[in-house]
Amino acid sequence: MSPQDRPNGEYRSAQHEGASVTDLLAVHTSVSHTADATRLSEEALHRGLAACVQLTMIESRYIWKSALVHESEIGIMFKTTVAHYDALAALIRSLHPYELPSLYALPVSHADAEYAAWVARQADGSLRPLITSAPGGEGGGGGMAGG
Repeated sequence: MSPQDRPNGEYRSAQHEGASVTDLLAVHTSVSHTADATRLSEEALHRGLAACVQLTMIESRYIWKSALVHESEIGIMFKTTVAHYDALAALIRSLHPYELPSLYALPVSHADAEYAAWVARQADGSLRPLITSAPGGEGGGGGMAGG
């Protein structure tokens, strides 16, 4: 069955407009404060290093300097491409408040082809003229539900 014959919502693995789902990454980190999460996410978006950033309240447990730490944090997931990982990781490290931030990327093995193409276009800057607000400002949703 070709991608055009599949019902809406079914996974399509075909390349679309030069973007392959194998090019997509979900880059993760976490911070303690909303202001830090906002700064990291907006900088990545305005620099064209991520197409979308999702912030989620999480509870973390880990051992740090021989002590068990329980902490409320904001989990941050950047949706980007392999080509932008190094620059995004450098940005995160430069702005991150932690001594040793959790920073890792997971490959996206399955995604809608049109969505993969949107992420690639957004992250490569071809949609950047649509950004209407400066970091810290309010921008429109652009019609991409859930980014």
